[in-house]
Amino acid sequence: MKILFFVLSFIMISSEVFSFDFDYYPSGESSGLPLEYISIFTADAHPGGIGNAFTAGKGTSSSPYWNPAGLSEIFFSEFSITSIFLFAGTQYTSCSFAYPVDEKNKIGLSIFRLSSGFAEKTDFLGDTLGYNFNETLTTFYLTGCSKILDALSCGLNLKIVYQSIDDYSAQGYGLDAGIIYDYTDQTTYGINIQNLFPVQLGTDNSGTNLKLGLIHRFIQEKLLSSIDFTFQDIFREGYFKWAFGVEYKIIYDLWLRVGANIRELTFGFGFKTKKFDLNYAVGIHSVDFIHKISVNVRYGFLPTEEEKRIEIEREKLSFEKKKIEESIKIEKEKLKDEKKKLELENWINTKLSIAQKYFSENRYKDAENVLNKILEKDPLYLPAKELKSEIIQRTRKEYISGKYIEALNFYKKQNYANVIENTETILKLDPEFKKALILQYLARAQIFIQEKKFKEAKGELIEVIKIEPANEEVTVLLKRVQTILDIFEEKVTPKQ
Repeated sequence: MKILFFVLSFIMISSEVFSFDFDYYPSGESSGLPLEYISIFTADAHPGGIGNAFTAGKGTSSSPYWNPAGLSEIFFSEFSITSIFLFAGTQYTSCSFAYPVDEKNKIGLSIFRLSSGFAEKTDFLGDTLGYNFNETLTTFYLTGCSKILDALSCGLNLKIVYQSIDDYSAQGYGLDAGIIYDYTDQTTYGINIQNLFPVQLGTDNSGTNLKLGLIHRFIQEKLLSSIDFTFQDIFREGYFKWAFGVEYKIIYDLWLRVGANIRELTFGFGFKTKKFDLNYAVGIHSVDFIHKISVNVRYGFLPTEEEKRIEIEREKLSFEKKKIEESIKIEKEKLKDEKKKLELENWINTKLSIAQKYFSENRYKDAENVLNKILEKDPLYLPAKELKSEIIQRTRKEYISGKYIEALNFYKKQNYANVIENTETILKLDPEFKKALILQYLARAQIFIQEKKFKEAKGELIEVIKIEPANEEVTVLLKRVQTILDIFEEKVTPKQ
């Protein structure tokens, strides 16, 4: 959508089709088309500041001027008045009123009046007749708008046009039909067929116009860009018009606007509040500057005293209802948590019973696996932690006992190296296991004896005596080693 706006803007700026041309009418119509003021002027200084690109716009009582479906966003009774000073004493004034029948249906009434400056009345010879006259064109819009879907609105304008020039007057009727579609929260499309039944004033015929509009919102709706395309008098020798505008919310309720169309460049600003709008725009025309000012007032929203009381009571009830709903929600959450907690406790107790059964059957590995699952759910569950600790201790004791028996068997088979390896493992797990320490000393002593290192063997045996003085095996072995050492010493020491 952003790319679409950039592309269309570039085309408008660069293409000759969209260049400014103040003599753009078909040949023979350089002074303008009949009843053109119904579609090319403005009914509000807000759209007037963005080049009158407002076919997709909505939400003001003057919206039917561009599209009757624009009343869809009216939620209050609204009255607006616009005044525009044109050239040579010509003045354009519009008054609009909108009323929301209900949330979906809205009605409106608008009056647009164009009055020329005064001219002197003369006869066919050019002699003055002693008085001045002017021309007035007055248009009444009766508008009905309905919101068919949340995103789609449609509307109709019944137009009554009255023309008066001196002692001549004429009256004509017309019909507009339009739709507005909110494609997304940021993008809105508008289509309006103006003068579906063309207005006929004497020999003048308004023709039928097709208007297409697009509005896109940027930066959280602080920046709005709009584009309009109009195919004027589509069933005869018509012509094409365009309009483009941008408005930006500077601060609070202040908006700045800039726009352009085939006739003029426009600039403007506006204050938009909940109850009151003030808008100003200026158009830079080839002839002069065109100043536009409008005021919008919304009312009917403030309730009566009874409605105020009802509203206060409704707010109180709403507040109490909210408190009760919040309390119910909290209780439901508590019950939900309690249910989850109870389910977890039941699950844990069941698993703990299974683990205790495995423990009683000496199936320690199975019991430990079940306890690990419990501790994953509740790492602080004490009974599971204690049972797992007991399993670890028992497992370690059984392992140590098995290793010691294995070491004894290795000792009986005189496989002393494996004895030392097993006893080292045992002593790492239980340094206070004296039997394993004694067996380790004996195995080392036997290895030293095999290697004829009797002094080293004697040292290992003495370490055993220190631990267990009454060990008969060690005592016998120590005597043998000592005898060998004595004999060896006699051989080495010469007799006197």
